[in-house]
Amino acid sequence: MIKELIPPLIGKALSCSSVFLPRWTSAKAITLFCTPRKGEIRPKDRKFLDTSDSSDSFETKLGRIQYYVWNQKARKTILLLHGWESNSARWRFLINTLKDDYRIVSLDAPAHGASGSKTFDMLQYAEAIHEAVQKWNIDTLMGHSAGGLAISFYLSRYEHPAFKSVVLLGSPSGLRQIIGNYYAILQPSSRVKRLLEKHFEETFKLKIEDLSASKMIKGNTIPTLIIHDKQDASIKLADAIEHDQLFIHSKLMITDGYGHGLQNKNVFAAIKEFLVSELVNK
Repeated sequence: MIKELIPPLIGKALSCSSVFLPRWTSAKAITLFCTPRKGEIRPKDRKFLDTSDSSDSFETKLGRIQYYVWNQKARKTILLLHGWESNSARWRFLINTLKDDYRIVSLDAPAHGASGSKTFDMLQYAEAIHEAVQKWNIDTLMGHSAGGLAISFYLSRYEHPAFKSVVLLGSPSGLRQIIGNYYAILQPSSRVKRLLEKHFEETFKLKIEDLSASKMIKGNTIPTLIIHDKQDASIKLADAIEHDQLFIHSKLMITDGYGHGLQNKNVFAAIKEFLVSELVNK
């Protein structure tokens, strides 16, 4: 109960400070938005991550990124990108399903797991993807939630190889919905919202609408599997439908009862089937 009251109280405090300290308020609101409260490596996470064949980190121009590799000698490589307030261990069940047939590379997102940085943003995550693609011969990009949004942003921002496939799991079609979720939790005033969005544009040299599927992936021809659950409380099913309409070669799987995490053996089986399908390998 107390934890539920804290975000609205913070929102009220920001609403008050915005009248007298607009610049400080906008910077603080952005920092809060970009700072995960969870995502650290727990003992049970460490136990699984220690099963990787290798783990290390690499530097990007925007920070240090931790990575883990399973089945290093496999011919085909999948890059896994987790979502907000998570880490590479979230993939444990999927990795156990795929690791006998694929080399699996998983990144801890900026400010998550064992990676560096105190804050998270799409510029950092896309740069991490770019460096990973340079480091390994990646065949498939797979992202959950914000990890899927990072894939779309990367595809629109960087020159990249001809990937065999993309898999999006519970992924938002743009940043606007994520910002909206943040507003719903914090309940800030309209003034704070305007200040935050102006500060966002000044800081990242991007408009929030620039991070939308219609601008990032429209007409993309990479074979893509999109999986979304009807009961997803974080990201709307409409986002998956929009992805399906924008990717030229896509398959949409709608589940019921698996939630936002999509941690279910039927999901893992569908991913494995897609990776060997004619759509990917034609």
